[in-house]
Amino acid sequence: MTIRWRLSRTDTILVAVLAAMLALTFLISQENTDARLVKSTLENRARAAEINLAEVGTGASAADLTQALERARSTLTNPFPSEEKAAAFGVDIEQFATKNRVSISNWNNSYTNAVFRNKRYPVVRHILTIEGSYESLLKFLGEVTATPLAVTVESAAIRLQSPGGNIWHLNVEMLVYYVE
Repeated sequence: MTIRWRLSRTDTILVAVLAAMLALTFLISQENTDARLVKSTLENRARAAEINLAEVGTGASAADLTQALERARSTLTNPFPSEEKAAAFGVDIEQFATKNRVSISNWNNSYTNAVFRNKRYPVVRHILTIEGSYESLLKFLGEVTATPLAVTVESAAIRLQSPGGNIWHLNVEMLVYYVE
């Protein structure tokens, strides 16, 4: 037994209109997704380059805008900071230690080279021994690795100073990559 559906002309037109509306809705949502992606990409580039697009409306000079564009190009083509910024990271380490209530008992730093993504870059190597509560040491490491500079933790070892105590020692080696 075969059942046949027979649609009236009006029903056929309604089905066709409904199908067209669904296709149009899909195309519009794809366009919105693409537009959001482009907007997000442009916002990220502006943030990374510290470009304040409002400067254009306030009459910023052409030289200021040119400098902002140069910063943008540098940020997009090179993820590593200058040697000066990499060397200044030592100040950040001290601030992170103070903020997280840990003390640095030993600190050596040196300039050397390291490989990143199959390419050799200059780095500032920091080898530290830090003391504090376990939670404070973890917070310190979290802040160090969350910095916008290219910092890697090459090794870290933590041990309790004495059984039953609350003072821990953290030996850590960090590399701060930079370009010359």
